[in-house]
Amino acid sequence: MAASSLPARVRASSAVNRNAQYSGVLAISALPRLVQLAESADGELAVDFTASLDTGRMRRLRGRITGDIHLLCQRCLTPYPQALAIAVDLVMVGSDAEEARLLHDHEPLWIVDDSLELHALVEDEVMLALPLAAHCGKADCNDIASTFSS
Repeated sequence: MAASSLPARVRASSAVNRNAQYSGVLAISALPRLVQLAESADGELAVDFTASLDTGRMRRLRGRITGDIHLLCQRCLTPYPQALAIAVDLVMVGSDAEEARLLHDHEPLWIVDDSLELHALVEDEVMLALPLAAHCGKADCNDIASTFSS
């Protein structure tokens, strides 16, 4: 992947007004909550976001997050790469009323003090996309628990 980096935070209003695009890579090791879930902190995520005002005058953040994260298979206890291809389409909100109005049709993204926290957003989206129980999916994946049963 390219060696460009993604800013940790940007001003949401400025990003929307400029139709700003944020593309780059983010090291998994820079995402502490994600590191706790991963088998290895190695690897990078490619991120491509666009902030804009849509035709309905809603502030949106759209884009993709792609890459691999190394997880531990919960069945055979071997590490494996979990491929990620996450589509992001969020509407920025700043109040409970705004969130309640949009919640049925859109996924809200809370903006506090005009700060769009890109690293935290990537971390949240990846964590939501991870399987509840990691499984390598290999045909020869053996259930480690069966080796302890008599």
